[in-house]
Amino acid sequence: MHTELTRNYVIRTLGDYLSEQRVKKLTVQELLVITGVSRSTFYRHFNNGLQDIFFAVVEERLLLKLRQCSSWMLALDLLVEELVAQRILFLNLYQNSNVMRQEYFLQETFECFISQYFKPQYFARINASYMTFFTDGLRLKIREWLTNNLNIEPKQMRAQLDALSLLLIDNKFKLG
Repeated sequence: MHTELTRNYVIRTLGDYLSEQRVKKLTVQELLVITGVSRSTFYRHFNNGLQDIFFAVVEERLLLKLRQCSSWMLALDLLVEELVAQRILFLNLYQNSNVMRQEYFLQETFECFISQYFKPQYFARINASYMTFFTDGLRLKIREWLTNNLNIEPKQMRAQLDALSLLLIDNKFKLG
């Protein structure tokens, strides 16, 4: 149990730190100072270093909440609201992922979002290639928003996500 407490402490502490101010470049050494854990402890919990902990922060701060939504539309509302409410955190997470890993970071996040929560409820009959298309569309829209420092109006972003989701929902029984 001590191990789980340590892991949760590191996730929570980093999430809080990245929520306070913009951080241009976070290193593992800085993370160790912020959290007070040793390098070996950090890597015991996060084998792939910063990318693993970044995803764990997203899981705690966003994905767990999204899974509790009772409908797809409520989840999209919450997604936009949380990105706006936790703007500094999500910009830090995205911009501190190295360039080669940013796409993977977003892909992993939104595949998790769609496949673990929504696929069983809504998309069970959709073939895999169309699900990939939808995941990629969602990821690209969120990437565009993050790349623009979340400066796109939330209502505009929500409308774009609605259009994308309608594409999928309208075709869910035709493609399965």
